Amino acid sequence: AAAIRTLEPGTALPPAGARGANWAPGYQTGPLVLLNLVGSTIEQQIDWLLRERPSYLLSYPAILQALAVRCQDTGIRFDMLRGVASFGETIDPDLHRICRDALGAPLTDSYSASEVGTIAIQCPSGQHYELQSECVLAEVLDNDGQPCAPGEIGRVVVTSLHNFATPIIRYEIGDYAEVGEACTCGRGSPVITRIAGRHRNLLTLPSGHQVWPAFGTRGFARIAPIKQQQFIQTSRHHLEARLVIDRILTPDEESRLRTHILSRLPEAMEISFRYPDDIPRGAGGKFEVFVSRVTA
Repeated sequence: AAAIRTLEPGTALPPAGARGANWAPGYQTGPLVLLNLVGSTIEQQIDWLLRERPSYLLSYPAILQALAVRCQDTGIRFDMLRGVASFGETIDPDLHRICRDALGAPLTDSYSASEVGTIAIQCPSGQHYELQSECVLAEVLDNDGQPCAPGEIGRVVVTSLHNFATPIIRYEIGDYAEVGEACTCGRGSPVITRIAGRHRNLLTLPSGHQVWPAFGTRGFARIAPIKQQQFIQTSRHHLEARLVIDRILTPDEESRLRTHILSRLPEAMEISFRYPDDIPRGAGGKFEVFVSRVTA
């Protein structure tokens, strides 16, 4: 297996050509090779994967999407991959199809926190998440502290069941999630439909109402050659779209993109475009598609 992720300074990497640690600590698994995301380009990551030829790949959703797009553009195929796993960021549901089509392997996303480890894993029967109740008690609560019903979004509160040295009891980690209906797979675990993100990922509308935004990014490729996108809300009325592009967009493409984004918003907003060469990742190597800078 292979992992492309941000490594803390001082993390020991296996010598060149040597096989690394196990995939999961404490278990006898196949060898794991690591590539530090910091300082490696998409081209270097592809060359590394073709050289190492792992059966499984673990990385952030944004990295997997960038790898898939580059493979589609160049015709490269990872015929050795049997599965892809993502973590650390909220995912676009379309990423499942992208990984299957471009990387040739199914995607399984996991939801975790550094304080308690893995909280939920996507069920093989669908894209919803099964809570790992054997290890952590995860609650999704509304503003009154009551459990959310299926279809409702609330605050994620966790209790570690195995950390006896530093107990964590009903700790609010800052994430929001949507509760789902019981799964038919037979496991019987509580279900969350999706991880909505943190409070800073809420879009504040001009009216003052807050919603979880959807910008219709799946439709961007039909309008213009966009490699990566990020949205920053700078005020209640203004949204900045940062787009990494292969070429300068025409006025018509910008106009169609603006119309497309506005059609996904509950209220009209001013949209401006910026075209950076790259969009930097946040703390811990995570990438956020949307960040609000509006003070509550």
